[in-house]
Amino acid sequence: MAGVLAIGWRWFDRAPDDPAFDPARLQAMPRHRTDLLVATALVLATVALFPAWSAAVAGRVQPLPAHIDLPEIRGWHRVPVSTAAPWMPYYPGADHYLFGRYADASGATVDIGIVVFGSQREGKELIAYGTGVLRQEDRWVRVADLPDIARGSAMRITAPGPVERIVATWYRVGDVTTQDETLVKIETMKARLLGGPQRAVAIHLSVEGADPRPITRLLAALGPIDAVADTAAGMR
Repeated sequence: MAGVLAIGWRWFDRAPDDPAFDPARLQAMPRHRTDLLVATALVLATVALFPAWSAAVAGRVQPLPAHIDLPEIRGWHRVPVSTAAPWMPYYPGADHYLFGRYADASGATVDIGIVVFGSQREGKELIAYGTGVLRQEDRWVRVADLPDIARGSAMRITAPGPVERIVATWYRVGDVTTQDETLVKIETMKARLLGGPQRAVAIHLSVEGADPRPITRLLAALGPIDAVADTAAGMR
C-alpha cells in the first residue's frame, strides 16, 4: 500500500496526462483589470447591501384597522362565554385579539377566536412555543388529534372537572390558508423576503363536549376562512 501511494504521489492532485504547472503563466499581465477605487466601491456596496435589505424586510408591517369586530353570522347570535369550561387561545404578541361565543336556534354554542398580526418578528410570531390553542403550563391539555374539519386541524383537549373541548384551527399567511404550522413558517419567510401581505391571522373555533357538528354548521354560515381572515386584517 505504501509503495502504491509513493508511486502515485506526484499525481495526487491532478491526472497523469494534465500539463505541468507553469509558474511563468502567473507573471503575465491580466487582460481585464478594475480600477482600485471602482473595486473598493463595489466591495463596500456589496457589504452594505445585506444589512440594508435586512432592515427593509424587518420594517415591513401590514397596515391594520384601528378596531375590528367579530363577524355577524346569519342564524347565529352572540351569547356570554362559558364559565363552566373557560378557554381562550393564547397569543401575547398579537396586534388584534377577538374572542366570543355564538349560539344558534337549537341552543348549540361555538366559541370563536380571531388573532391578527400586522407583521411577525422574534417574540411576536403566529407559531411559537407555548402559544396558540394551549399555553405553557395550561390547565388544558391535549388528549387527541381529531379528523380535519373543513381543512382545519382539530384536537380534543381536557381540563380538570373533567371538561372537554374540541378546537379547530386555521392560519392565514401571505396568500395561503392552512392548518400546517411548517407551511406557516415557510410562507412567513417568503413574505419577508419577497414581499406581499405581511399580516398573519389565526382563527379558532371551539365547542364544549365531543360533538364537532356545531363547528361545521357555524362554518357553513360563516363563509370561507380566508375571507374572514382578510376582513379581520382590513384587506376586504
